[in-house]
Amino acid sequence: MCITQTGLDKQARPPKPILHSPEKPCVLCVSVVKLLLPHTPALALGASLTYPSPMSPTVSHRRKRSEPQYGPPDAHYWSAATKPLHVLLFLLPLIIFYEIGSILWLRGNGGITEEIKARWVLGRVFEAFGVHGLWMPPVLLIIVLLVWHFLLHERWRIRPNILGWMALEAFAWAVPLMVLGQLLFQVLVGESGGALAATNGAAGAEAVMSLPLGTRATIAVGAGLYEEMVFRLLTIALVHALVHDVIGFSDKIGRIVAVIASAAAFALYHDAVPGSGGLDASALMYFFAAGLYFGVLYLVRGLGITVGAHAAYDLAVLLLWNG
Repeated sequence: MCITQTGLDKQARPPKPILHSPEKPCVLCVSVVKLLLPHTPALALGASLTYPSPMSPTVSHRRKRSEPQYGPPDAHYWSAATKPLHVLLFLLPLIIFYEIGSILWLRGNGGITEEIKARWVLGRVFEAFGVHGLWMPPVLLIIVLLVWHFLLHERWRIRPNILGWMALEAFAWAVPLMVLGQLLFQVLVGESGGALAATNGAAGAEAVMSLPLGTRATIAVGAGLYEEMVFRLLTIALVHALVHDVIGFSDKIGRIVAVIASAAAFALYHDAVPGSGGLDASALMYFFAAGLYFGVLYLVRGLGITVGAHAAYDLAVLLLWNG
């Protein structure tokens, strides 16, 4: 029996192919963004930058007046806390505090300028590409988050309660690291002291604690902000892109290698005890474990929570540590 083309047959015919596959992201956009943004489940760029298929039952070509004209509906807290707009607003007070505090408390002292090493590294990277500017590291972070926001087509809606919960969550994630730090230091060294003693030794710890309160707070906030920018935002993204996108290993292997590599770099960044002239094994192990902690937290909860937890931990160590 021969069946001619009817209206039903024409309706079932698949749509004509378009310029790019409707279920695949723009390859150029993803390739560029992957070098700058973290590879977290909440930031699944390969899914977030896809173009919905016109045959998808979730896509409607008719928009009701009550529906928003731009962006997806509001997400629950767990997802909203990783959105670029909330991350930017959460980090902006820390950026402003450090930049003002560095002028008030980290400069002067006979002409000697103190600066967070991670921020200094970022500045040297920019200079290597011919870009000079004192404010380039914070400007880069703001630009990355804004570009990320545009690429995800998010709404320009600020939810203050999300920012408050992010602050509470960041402090909550800092508590296990404090406990872990004390336990590791007691096992490795046989006495209490935690991060400050592990990094600087007894004399160095006393020297740090002798600094003004504003200086210590500025150092703590700057370390949390710019160390996470270097070792999590950039290092994890670059290593993951190399292992997964260039070499061809699975996404899971790429994440594991990226976290371990960033933790090793984080430990080497902190390893030297002033005046020792060499490596300190206990400090290396201590900060490698801390780097693993922050790396996993970054993959699970994103940049904002990780920076907040790091800054909260450093504030507790530098402001409350009493030996």
